Amino acid sequence: MTRPIARRPDPQRRRWFGTPRQARLVTGLLLGSVIPWARADDAPLAVADLAAYRRALIARDAEPAPALIRFRELWDHPARYEGARVQVEGRIVRRFRQGAFGTFPPLVEAWAVTASGDPFCWVYPAPNPKAESPTVRENVRFVGTFLKRIRYQGADVERLAPLIVGPRPPASPPRTARPPVLRSGNAVNDWILGIAGAAVVIAVLAWQHLRKPVSRTTSFEPGPAPQFDSPLSEAPVPDRD
Repeated sequence: MTRPIARRPDPQRRRWFGTPRQARLVTGLLLGSVIPWARADDAPLAVADLAAYRRALIARDAEPAPALIRFRELWDHPARYEGARVQVEGRIVRRFRQGAFGTFPPLVEAWAVTASGDPFCWVYPAPNPKAESPTVRENVRFVGTFLKRIRYQGADVERLAPLIVGPRPPASPPRTARPPVLRSGNAVNDWILGIAGAAVVIAVLAWQHLRKPVSRTTSFEPGPAPQFDSPLSEAPVPDRD
């Protein structure tokens, strides 16, 4: 009798979920949902960028805020600032929220433009709902890590925008104190100028007064002789006892 051929057991399928590969794919999907318009850029956003993306979301309080740079400087020299912390300024025009997923916290994707209309894409952890956040259309500053330029669909054609990821929401720029009014350092000079001005005014008034002609008519000039109704008697009037 021929022995039946033993059937080789099916190889155990490798579990797809719960592996590092799953985490990478899920993170990639997360980035695709947080940045819905990012399809291509100078160096496409890939799984290798996730480490830099995650580091950019970590707050580094010990490091001072970088200097403020203009959009044109970041646009003209992307390789110089790639992976560096930058501080930019713009006006928020749109804002999207993404819930927590995997190891990523709830995120906010904010689109801002400069005064000349150049766009930024900012991504940062969603703030506490009770905390005050800058309103849309308000001019704010954002500190984060410049990753690269991403492509998005504009109203007419596809455009590029710098992607900056930071650990904190944008904040209003600090209000600069109005410089004090600088007064003259020598108070004596101020007094001299005031007295000189008053003397000039008095001199002008006196000169105008002296130019007026002096009236020679006085109130002591004799008037016409009085007129009587009857002639005066030259004989003396006797006294009556």
